[in-house]
Order: sequence, then structure tokens, then C-alpha cells
Amino acid sequence: MKMQLGNERTVRLSITSIVTSIVLLAFGCSKDSSVAPADTDPPAHVRDLVAIKPTWSSMTLTWTAPGDDGTTGTAAKYDIRYSKEPLTDAVWPSASKVTGAPRPRPAGSADTCVVTGLDPSTAYYFALKTADEANNWSTKSNIASAATTAVQDVTPPAAVTDLAATDS
Repeated sequence: MKMQLGNERTVRLSITSIVTSIVLLAFGCSKDSSVAPADTDPPAHVRDLVAIKPTWSSMTLTWTAPGDDGTTGTAAKYDIRYSKEPLTDAVWPSASKVTGAPRPRPAGSADTCVVTGLDPSTAYYFALKTADEANNWSTKSNIASAATTAVQDVTPPAAVTDLAATDS
């Protein structure tokens, strides 16, 4: 296709060039090599989640922080969930979400989170997913499970008021 611009120049536009540019832009790409491609690499999934230090109403979770892209960098956020039943993919959406999850530390660092508000003497299952700044999510971590302890009896016994000695 030819376009006449004024009397001096003729600009040739290739249909192929136009279509290529539209496709590249639709996928977030550019022919300009100075523009970085879109981030499509999710964080690695956590493989070493452990539930430790149970109390009657809380549990401490520990794991090694994954990276932003696989196992490098620093991810953006965690989605930590728990349930009284095994955290299968079907259960994940309805599992309780931990509020106040920590911000991820750099890849390879130890991360922890104390989950509170749990019921005493109850088995729980915990798992997490990690996201990067482009909202790419990891797959679900391994599932950690542990039970909270029984409520401690802190009420002293009542005073004995009817104690009597008998001669036998």
C-alpha cells in the first residue's frame, strides 16, 4: 500500500508489518528491544512448609522463601490457608485465609507465620501459594499438618470446706 504525504515523500506500509505490530502489542511485546518482555515466570512453590510449636489456639508455620521468578529474587506476597480437612485443590478455595501473612523475604531465607484463632485439640492442615509483582502465582506448597494442644486448666480447685477427721 502506498500513501502520498505531501508532494515530496511516499511512505510504503507493509500489511505484514502492520499485522506483526498488532500481534506483538496484543501479547505485551514490542519490536523495540529496549522494552522488557512481560513477566510470566511464577515463583517456585514451597516444598518445606512445616507446622511447629502448637498451643491450644495457635500454630507456627516455617518454610524457605521462594523467589520472584522461580528461586531467585524476592516474591511479592503469600496466600496462606488452613482447614480441618486435607487441603486438596477442591478444598483450597473454601479454606480459611490467614490474615496478616508476612511479606516474603529474599529467596532462600527462612520465613515464618504464627496462625492464631485456632480451636484447641484440633488437627489442622496448612498450605500456601506465592505471587510475584506481576501477579503470577506459584502452585500450592506441600501440606503441613499438626494438632493444637488441649486448653490448659488454669482454674485452681475449690477450697475444701467439709473436711472432718473420724476415729476408726
